Amino acid sequence: EYEDQKGYQKASSILDAGFDDATQFYGEPADYHVHLRTTNVLERLNSEIRRREQVIRVFPNHQSAFRLIGAVLMDYADTLDLGGRKYLHTSN
Repeated sequence: EYEDQKGYQKASSILDAGFDDATQFYGEPADYHVHLRTTNVLERLNSEIRRREQVIRVFPNHQSAFRLIGAVLMDYADTLDLGGRKYLHTSN
């Protein structure tokens, strides 16, 4: 309805370009939707990386930044559930 109006052309093209990415989880089984509908876990992990990065401020090289990110990810992996539970499972 609005794609031909000049003020909405850019917004319309951005929505069109991102539509498939934004709705791809609907291709998964309905039982998965409750787990996939949010990116809160990823956002929390990214904020933890940024928090640690701000302490260092300037990295001497790319490898040192990669080591910091790796250390944060390894710490995070240690906190994950090791009880053998599946995160995504079907009710079959």
